[in-house]
Amino acid sequence: MFKHFKRGIANYANFYGRASRKEFWMFALTYFLLSFGILILAGLVWGLGAQILGGLVAFIGIIFLLAFMVPMFTITWRRVQDVGQPGSYCFLAATPFVGGIIIIVYGCLKGDEGRNKYGHDPKQRLASS
Repeated sequence: MFKHFKRGIANYANFYGRASRKEFWMFALTYFLLSFGILILAGLVWGLGAQILGGLVAFIGIIFLLAFMVPMFTITWRRVQDVGQPGSYCFLAATPFVGGIIIIVYGCLKGDEGRNKYGHDPKQRLASS
């Protein structure tokens, strides 16, 4: 799970290429779990009466969320390209109600087999490693 998270961070500014379903979902799961864990910890500390420490943990959580928002965006961009659509379709996520659903659908679709106009098949890349 963390292997895909580290790969996503290493490619944080890479909009070229494709990302497999597994790579996308493992990155998203790790991002969500770490973010949720930090914010739950902040709530627990705050609830125990340590408002300053709780506020500090919440601040760290917000910094974490913001810092890893760019890698999440770029891996989503590459995932959309894996299904043969332009990466700019990621901006559909900003559309109220349906945007997030569209991105989830793209995240679940099987990627194009072989090479497409956005690069090599990420499954072939992983199999040869």
